[in-house]
Amino acid sequence: SRLVMAVVAETGDLEWLRRALPALERYHSYWLTPPNFVAATGLSRYHALGEGPAPEVVHGELDSEGRTHYERVCERLRRDHLAAPWIERVYDSSAGTLSPDGYRNDRTMRESGFDPTDPKADPRAWLNEQAYLKAAQPHDHNHDHDHATCTDPTHDHSHDHHDHAHGHGLHLHDRGIESFYLIRDEPLTRGALQFLLDGISQNLGTGLLRVKGLVKVYEEPGRPAVIQGAQHLLHTMSWLDHWPDNDQRTRIVFITQGVAKAALKEMIEMLDRMAARTSKARQRVDAAGRVETP
Repeated sequence: SRLVMAVVAETGDLEWLRRALPALERYHSYWLTPPNFVAATGLSRYHALGEGPAPEVVHGELDSEGRTHYERVCERLRRDHLAAPWIERVYDSSAGTLSPDGYRNDRTMRESGFDPTDPKADPRAWLNEQAYLKAAQPHDHNHDHDHATCTDPTHDHSHDHHDHAHGHGLHLHDRGIESFYLIRDEPLTRGALQFLLDGISQNLGTGLLRVKGLVKVYEEPGRPAVIQGAQHLLHTMSWLDHWPDNDQRTRIVFITQGVAKAALKEMIEMLDRMAARTSKARQRVDAAGRVETP
C-alpha cells in the first residue's frame, strides 16, 4: 500500500517492511472475506464484529448526568418509538435494553459518536479528555526532539513540538483494552491528517475500538476538524465553526483492544512524526509561493 511505501521511504527499514507484510495480507483478507465481502454484489461493506454493548462506549462516553449512550438511546426509543413496527428488532422492552441487533447496528454505524450538526452538542463532553489526562502516566519519549511531557491543558504550549500522554482511562486491562491520548500544538495539513488516520486504520484494523478527536488543521484556521470512527470505518471529517474554548490544540483519543501498549505508542508516534513532517514541508512550499508572488 502507499502507506507502507511511505514508511519505508521515511525510515529505510526493510525489516519493518517484512514485518508489515502479514498486516497487509490481513487487511486485504478483511475486505474480501464475508461478512464484509458480499458475493451477490461483488462489493465490500463494513460489518462490525462483537456482540452486545461496546465497552469503550459504556466506560468512556458518559454525559453530564452519568448516562451512557445506550441509556440515552433506550430512553428515546421508549419515549418516541414504542409503537413503531420495527421497534422489536432494535429494542428489548422486557429488559429495557437494546436488542442484539440494536447493539450490532450501533457498533456498525458508530451512532454513539459526536453529532457536529447539533448546535447544543459539546465536543468536550464527548471527547472526555480529562478522564484520559488523569489516567495518563508521565514518561520519557526519546524522540528526535528534546522536550518534557506536559499534559496540563492550562499550560502554554506555544513552542514548536508535540506532546503525548497515554494511559488506561477505561480500566479494562483484563479485556486487553488500552487508551492513548495524543496532543499536538502544530497544525496538520488535510493531507497529513488523512495520512495519519489511514495509517491508524490500516495498522490497527479490528483492534481499533474507537478514535475520536478535535484536530487543528493548517488550511482551516479557527475551525477544528472532528474525527471519529472505529475499526476500519472512519467517518468523513466534519467541521465546527469555532473551537469550544481557548484550547486550540489537536487532541485525539485512541482506544484499542488486543494491541500491546508499547506497540500502540510506537506506531502512533511514528505516524504522527511523518504526518508532522509532511505538514511542515507543505507549509514551506506555501510560504515560498507567497514570497515569490509579485
